[in-house]
Amino acid sequence: MPVFNKQRFFPFRLKDLIQPKQYSVEEYVKDKTFEEIMSGIIKDIEYPLYYGQPDDNHVYNAYHGKWCHTIEEDYWDTAEEVLGTGIGDCDGSSIAFTTCMRAKGLRPDEVYEVFGVVKDASTGQILGGHGYNIVKIYSKWYLYESTLDEVPEQYPEIREEDIFKPITVGDIVYDGDVFFNDEKEIWIRPFALAGSFNYPRHIEGKYKRISEAWGVKNKGYRKHNILYKLGSKLLRKGKWILDFLFGFGAALVLWEIWDDCIKLGDNPISYQHGYYGLIMMIPSYILIRYSDTIVRKIRG
Repeated sequence: MPVFNKQRFFPFRLKDLIQPKQYSVEEYVKDKTFEEIMSGIIKDIEYPLYYGQPDDNHVYNAYHGKWCHTIEEDYWDTAEEVLGTGIGDCDGSSIAFTTCMRAKGLRPDEVYEVFGVVKDASTGQILGGHGYNIVKIYSKWYLYESTLDEVPEQYPEIREEDIFKPITVGDIVYDGDVFFNDEKEIWIRPFALAGSFNYPRHIEGKYKRISEAWGVKNKGYRKHNILYKLGSKLLRKGKWILDFLFGFGAALVLWEIWDDCIKLGDNPISYQHGYYGLIMMIPSYILIRYSDTIVRKIRG
């Protein structure tokens, strides 16, 4: 079984990502039916945003200075981390689903986490790497898509002999590289060929096609209102302006402290610079700190 080093802080195997005995997982599935878990992951988990835009590359830091350790590639969450934060991308939310279904009692041969790609059904073009699930409930196999923003009327049913084959939904194809859970790991393509899942990241394009194929909204893509489009673009492209305003405002406040407190008596007391600095700092800080929360509220 391959060992991965770049997606978490320590080396791990894929099955290490599925931990059904975690406390938060057991609490989440308690008193829930299989159907409630399926709808719950869709409803309860938000997609991560960066200045209002879907983000599929999550960098984590631990410690500071010479002890700093950074995860440069997309961080692969466990279910405990996804359920604890309420945030997860395709791999995070689908890992949470697999873990929850195992915690609820499905056998290792009844639910799989799948890492692979989504393709255009007609051209075969890879739309992006993707994490999804196949699950057997009440003697039938289904494809489960955890990034949907609404619970679909029905999940695509799969014949048992086809569960490890590409699955067509609308005009896209789900094509898995590896199927796994906490006990099983089945590679469809050799590990070297899979290339450590180093697939192109066309985030909104991929999720737009998934949304169209399923006929419901997707967390990674929505038909946004004008306010959302304007706000997210301004926040993303204007980040350096916000950083500059905050820094310049802080400089004005420090100047005021120096001028009126440390050098008291040399100049008449005037709080003009400090007021201007605070006026720059406070709105800038709010937009920097809470931009994704603000945009999520108007996202529609």
